Amino acid sequence: MKYALSGVALALLISTTVSAETQKPDHFIGQISKIDLDRTAIGADRQMIRAERLTFNQFTNCEHMTTNMTPDSVGMSIKEYKQFLQKTWELAQNEEFFYIKTTSCDGPATDLITQITPCTADLCGAEYVSDHSIKWFNSELDPSYKSSAAIGIKTPLPYDKKKKQWHVVGYYVKDGKLSKHKAIDGYTSKEKLTTLSFVGKQTTYFRSGEVKKISHYNNKGELDGVTTHYFTNGKVHQTVHYTNNVVNGEVNTFHKNGRLENKEFFILGKHKDGECKHYDENGKLSRIHSYKDGNYDGEYIDYFLNGKKQTVATYHMGSPLKRTTYFDNGKVKRTYVKTDKKTISEDFNAQGIKIRRQVDIKVKNGTQMAERELWYDDGQPHTTEYYGPGFKKNGTFNDWFKNGQLRSEEVFINGKPVSEKSWTIKGKLVKEHYYKEGKLHGTQRRWDDKSGHLIEEENYQLGKKDGLQREWDRNTGFLVDEVTYKNGTPSSINKTYDGETGELQLLQYIDARGFPLKTLVNGEAPVKRYHKGKFASESCGYSTLYDPEETRQKAKNNDGYAQFQIGKFYQGCNAVEQTMSWYKKAAQNNDLHAIGKLIEIYQSGDGAFASVKDRQKGWPYKEQAAELGSVDYQLDVGFEYLPPDFANYLFEDWKQDGYVTPNPTKSLGLFEKAAKQGSARGIFAAGLMHQYGIGTTASKETAKSYYLLLQKAMPDFSAELIKQLEQQN
Repeated sequence: MKYALSGVALALLISTTVSAETQKPDHFIGQISKIDLDRTAIGADRQMIRAERLTFNQFTNCEHMTTNMTPDSVGMSIKEYKQFLQKTWELAQNEEFFYIKTTSCDGPATDLITQITPCTADLCGAEYVSDHSIKWFNSELDPSYKSSAAIGIKTPLPYDKKKKQWHVVGYYVKDGKLSKHKAIDGYTSKEKLTTLSFVGKQTTYFRSGEVKKISHYNNKGELDGVTTHYFTNGKVHQTVHYTNNVVNGEVNTFHKNGRLENKEFFILGKHKDGECKHYDENGKLSRIHSYKDGNYDGEYIDYFLNGKKQTVATYHMGSPLKRTTYFDNGKVKRTYVKTDKKTISEDFNAQGIKIRRQVDIKVKNGTQMAERELWYDDGQPHTTEYYGPGFKKNGTFNDWFKNGQLRSEEVFINGKPVSEKSWTIKGKLVKEHYYKEGKLHGTQRRWDDKSGHLIEEENYQLGKKDGLQREWDRNTGFLVDEVTYKNGTPSSINKTYDGETGELQLLQYIDARGFPLKTLVNGEAPVKRYHKGKFASESCGYSTLYDPEETRQKAKNNDGYAQFQIGKFYQGCNAVEQTMSWYKKAAQNNDLHAIGKLIEIYQSGDGAFASVKDRQKGWPYKEQAAELGSVDYQLDVGFEYLPPDFANYLFEDWKQDGYVTPNPTKSLGLFEKAAKQGSARGIFAAGLMHQYGIGTTASKETAKSYYLLLQKAMPDFSAELIKQLEQQN
């Protein structure tokens, strides 16, 4: 038989047209402030890709402050890309503008740079082109980038025909531009200003305009003659004699008031042997020391303004052997003594009480602290620390409260802990831990620092929990948790109690991390909860059975829903045998929830239930569900009883299992039952079967009566069905 209606399809047309006015430009002009390497972006295939992230001083065309770039996005090899990045960053530090093109801003992928070009007047406009005639230098007169420059010099340099040299005048930089304040003034024999090299007299200025320094250079660009440094008040700060770029001769240093601070002598860069004196602004001796072979050697003394000694030290070939510093009241502030093997330093407060002692020892790559002791200002002990080779803790580490009570005591041997204890300020023990081979071993305890109650007791064997583990409520002292471990793994059920009443709250089997198991243990739920002495619930993972004793009693009395609840609980435990048994018992008592679960398990066989997957075994339960009035299964079973050609035509989105003998009469009866319950599919199927005489005598009148039932909910569909019915021969 040929059927006139092949099916009904609905289509939704969504316009994806975007007007040109809403599209964002694919380019912008900007300055780069930062380039972050090896970041991530989202590629066109929505996968993560490695990219460089560029930060700009203004918004990009995509209205961000950043965008990304990869070798592929700019069409370069890895080698070309690395060189390109370096050059781009150099230009960025000179505050150059760039013309930048990107991919679309509106797609699922991150916008990527496809072109980045330094601005020219033709490309970006004259206002975006930097002045390349200025050379930039830092405060030490080394070449610099514009972004970090302190001084700028205009090029080309003017040529002085009389001196036959080029005149160098530099100005201080302010806000990225040359200010009116001169920084340097001199001459050079080199026309190209790649590095600063002066000949003759060169003057440096403070930003305020006063002369800062006057230097003299020979024809090789080396300091030669006297260099004079000035204070901002115009007085001489220092005079230094140079020969061929090396300090050679007298060096005089002055205070701002013009008094001599120090007079030194150098021979070709090396300090002359002998005594050296320094004076304060009032002409009083402030420091005296000696040199030998260019190093401090012998006694070194610093003085306070009142003439008392501030520091007394002894040097040998530049290395301090002993040093003592004083408070201005004459009491010792710090002592330092160095030998071939160790250095001992001690600190004192102004009352003369020792507050720190430290011993450093020589090691292969320098020095290392070996001991440290600290005291409070009143002399009470504060801390002791001891270290062995490799800075490993070795010895007893103590820490005291200010009242003299020991706060903590830790014992180490060669970096490995042996024991650890701590107390309250009133002397109550709050913690004791013991170790073996650096691992927790034996009984470990903690007490509450306020109530004094024991709150934790754990047993370990070489770092693994082994034995009874217990916790108590810190306020009431009631036991709140206990479990036994064996070799790091729980070997008994974990018991939890109410800290206020002491009543049992929870029984659970846990894993090595302390999390409850999710499967049955010896046929029992791994988690059981109690409330006021009553068994309240049992759980497996997210599956919970509430009021288990009452529910199980109802199940024994053939309560189908109670049986279903138990089956569902066991399903959450992945207990296949118990699940199927309880669902089948519930099905015998016509519980639709359980019947649906059985059908689902037989059809899908997910996870632990793969072994019982058998769609045909689920068939009787489908029929049972249909008989009990389930619309879904009335349609499902009715569909299976249809002749295959009509079944494929009727519901083309379904497929028959093929193990049921067609029975159109049964099928029609089930569809009519579904139709009576308002099922659109049931109405449609029953109408078609009456229209074409499938399982019954063909009747246009009966078919139309069914199609009319669709009029309210699906008027267009109903009208189409009736139209084709009336056109049928």
